[in-house]
Amino acid sequence: MKNKFIATVITYITIHASLFCQPSFQKKFESTFPVNTKWRVHNNKLTIAIAGDLQELAGIDLITGKLLWSFSFKDKLGIKKVNDWNLNKDNNVVTIKYDSDIKGKEITKWINAHDGNILDENAYAEIKTNKKKNNTPLAEENSKKEYKTTKKKGKIKKTSLKHNGNLIQISFDKKLLTGAIKAKNTKATITCSGKSNWTKEIDVQVIRPLCSISFSSSMFGEDFLEITAYKDKLFVLYEGITVMDINSGDVVWSAGFSNSYFDFGIFKSVQELGRAAWPLPHEDFVYVVDLNDYERCIKKLDINTGALIWRSEKFSKGAVIPELLIEKNILLVKCGGKIEKQSYIPGVEGRPDVCKKEFKYSGDFGLKALDINTGKTVWQTFNNKELEDKFSSQITNMLVYDSKVYIGSDKNIFCFESSNGKVLFKIKASDWKIGKPYEIWDYDEQLIIQSEKGLSSINLLNGSQNWVTKTKLCLSSFFVGDAFFVINGKSEEEQNAFIRLDINSGKILGNITKTTYPYFTEDGEEFIKYDGQKVLRYKTQ
Repeated sequence: MKNKFIATVITYITIHASLFCQPSFQKKFESTFPVNTKWRVHNNKLTIAIAGDLQELAGIDLITGKLLWSFSFKDKLGIKKVNDWNLNKDNNVVTIKYDSDIKGKEITKWINAHDGNILDENAYAEIKTNKKKNNTPLAEENSKKEYKTTKKKGKIKKTSLKHNGNLIQISFDKKLLTGAIKAKNTKATITCSGKSNWTKEIDVQVIRPLCSISFSSSMFGEDFLEITAYKDKLFVLYEGITVMDINSGDVVWSAGFSNSYFDFGIFKSVQELGRAAWPLPHEDFVYVVDLNDYERCIKKLDINTGALIWRSEKFSKGAVIPELLIEKNILLVKCGGKIEKQSYIPGVEGRPDVCKKEFKYSGDFGLKALDINTGKTVWQTFNNKELEDKFSSQITNMLVYDSKVYIGSDKNIFCFESSNGKVLFKIKASDWKIGKPYEIWDYDEQLIIQSEKGLSSINLLNGSQNWVTKTKLCLSSFFVGDAFFVINGKSEEEQNAFIRLDINSGKILGNITKTTYPYFTEDGEEFIKYDGQKVLRYKTQ
């Protein structure tokens, strides 16, 4: 009894001491720009920062904090102001443009960001030439999938993907969707360059975020049009799917489905996004969630023809199926999850429009395992009294590891045998006193559990506890190099504080507040932040 008491006290201290022993990150320097910092920018290696306006500029060494140079355009060039300036983040050259004496013509000059000296054309050309020698054309890189979205004048959206020596881009004209709320037909242009070269135009149905009607889409998300690739197939995802041959650009097949929800009202409209998982390609088939009210099922389709192989049993009305995974001959289906909800209230009597974006848990929470060959249910958590858990209020993501599937409810973390649903272990997460689990992931044979107010780690194989750390809030986490960070700001709307945590021990290595936009070195060991006229650099442990 005494030993149990001592163990309990030690566990309590281990869990709670982290709240009161959070060291602040060590500040390396704090420097002040001697100019008006209307704009601030730094290079990719985080060694130089430039700040200023259209009348003056200054440069600071981000390693030492030393002021490198400062000048006004009037003193240096005899002009009142420039039209524009920007820093090339790779070659550390500042380009400035200003009006010449000839009406309608501009003069371009280049400034060495290291010392503030003006470069002549020959010196600038030499820097450009040296940089080009070190570059590899994008389409020639044999890299994993990479997504990039850009906008031009708010009209064109482009999404790009690198896959097996090809650069694939899809674009459409956002003007065609003005005023659209539900999915609207539009044309998308797809271009492939690299091993294969072609351009094709296809019909798509694009969903706009409800609140982007009146507000910037950067606040409420981008229009839903994405591309992904599997082997020699390109998948164009919208309110439907088009499958294309990457080698030729030919459309192999397409299908429509409805996986968003919209409720229009005179006084209030509501849109729900993220209700369905992306199509899951596997071998010669693709598994698609179709939440059309007359379907509400998962379909197995032939990847080459789109022919239906089987459809699952029908899900309940309002179902949310946000994740699919395959483990051997089992299709694992997560039911219920966190979705995005946007509400729009039009302004009346001079009052402005009101938009609100929130993430909420929705659907019937649980896990189903389907036979990959027939679509029949092999096992499920629903109505399973032996679990002593109804998954009543929320659910984590799934994780598959060595023929096991891990998932968390609002109270417990489960490890199931994926083939038959046998419970290999069950951990009572509510005992950790760090809120409800919402995300799980693996790291070096650890299962990391992110909960509302902290993180915990258990052994992947047997569920034994490694550590539990309270973080006040745990809004999200990320790695920079091998350094692991947890955002623990005041709320989803105020993500302005973070800590560094040792992922192997759970020890908090440092923290900082009032820092919304940190810029990290590649290894995560240091970062800079801007604060008005100041730039500051910190160590993260």
